[in-house]
Amino acid sequence: MISKIEHTSMSTTYENEIKLITRLGVTPNEFEYISNGYQVSIKQQLLQRFFIS
Repeated sequence: MISKIEHTSMSTTYENEIKLITRLGVTPNEFEYISNGYQVSIKQQLLQRFFIS
């Protein structure tokens, strides 16, 4: 199933994606960080600036 999703021959729901990420043993935030090449996304940078100020 994961292979089919990776190769876009099968779609999934947001809820199922969260379940799969959790089964990998990471949080959604960690998954986003890893998926972004171990860099904080622009969205996260903006949120950090907003909440730090």
